Amino acid sequence: MASPQKHPRTGVYWFRKRVPERLRPLVGRTEVTRTLGTKDAAEARRRFVEVALGVEREWAVLEGGAAATRAGATVTSLTEKQEQGKPPVSAAGYAATA
Repeated sequence: MASPQKHPRTGVYWFRKRVPERLRPLVGRTEVTRTLGTKDAAEARRRFVEVALGVEREWAVLEGGAAATRAGATVTSLTEKQEQGKPPVSAAGYAATA
């Protein structure tokens, strides 16, 4: 399993993940990196899981959007959905209910 990477100079932990070959044209990169904003190893592990879920969710939306575009549908980005007041999607993939 992947784990947080510690920056050699700052000591801050980072998330790093290779972009799957099929998504590289959509993402525009070969690797995704995000700061975890902590120097604490235990906190970095917790944040790593959250960031990993978010990245996987973004990639799932991109894959779905690419399929919808090929089918002729209009794709709405996550930001536009958030602006429209749509509920966030949980880690299980279901809309959160209040």
